[in-house]
Amino acid sequence: GGLDCVFNRTSIPTPVFNLLVSLIQVIVLLVGTYVYWRYCHNLVLRMLGRKVMRDGRMKVKMMISLIAMLYMMHSGMTRNLFALFSCEGYRDENGSNDLRLRNSLMVHCFDTTDMTHWLLIGGLGLPYMVLLVVGIPVMAMYFLSKNRNNLMNPLTIEKYGFLYKGYSEKYWYWEVMILVRKLSLAAMSVLLVGSSVYFQGLVALLIVATSLFVQIHIRPYEDRILNRAEELGLIVGNLTIFLGLVSFDNQEIPTLMASIGIFAVNAIWFVFIGYLLWNGVNEK
Repeated sequence: GGLDCVFNRTSIPTPVFNLLVSLIQVIVLLVGTYVYWRYCHNLVLRMLGRKVMRDGRMKVKMMISLIAMLYMMHSGMTRNLFALFSCEGYRDENGSNDLRLRNSLMVHCFDTTDMTHWLLIGGLGLPYMVLLVVGIPVMAMYFLSKNRNNLMNPLTIEKYGFLYKGYSEKYWYWEVMILVRKLSLAAMSVLLVGSSVYFQGLVALLIVATSLFVQIHIRPYEDRILNRAEELGLIVGNLTIFLGLVSFDNQEIPTLMASIGIFAVNAIWFVFIGYLLWNGVNEK
């Protein structure tokens, strides 16, 4: 149902098409953000009879918009990238294993006789990885590290506050760690797509369980309510994955019980989050 279906009959492999669309989106985002803040924003303010914004202030707003939108797009970018490495084995007529790019079986993966896949990785995948998938977290870490001694400065808060506000001062980098966790789950969901459901579930369980262990020992948030909410969310994530694996059992009763358990666990999570928030408001 997506744009890739429109080009399904062309020679463009679906993962490549999705990467190209993602790159076009980033370019449109960059150009559109620049045009809006450079030419349109003050025009809108004049039409509303308000004071126009100075160039220095406008550049700050432009940077905030770009960082925030690129950050929100990062998970989708990661999935698009790893789809270029997602391969699945098929048996050819000679009985040997033939590794093909998933969703685009015309491309032979890591083939030394057909260099198509290598060219796609080198010409598109690696630049995309360096500039966007790895580049965005590195850029966020660079700006935060550069301003780590001025995190309480109003201008720094305005620029980068959404990346560190709410965390303890010594854990100013923690949002990048959460981004790494999301990146790991996105990579797992794509790269292990040819593996069994149980193996995928176990890897996801390992990632979320490790995150829970680290969260309990570090407790990076300033507010204890946020720490409790994060811990509870990770516990629910672990239970949901575990019960999801149980639900794949062929027997009717375990599957039914697991489905009920998933619903109950997530319902309890919503109730507890409401309780924690309510308590936090009353304490203040």
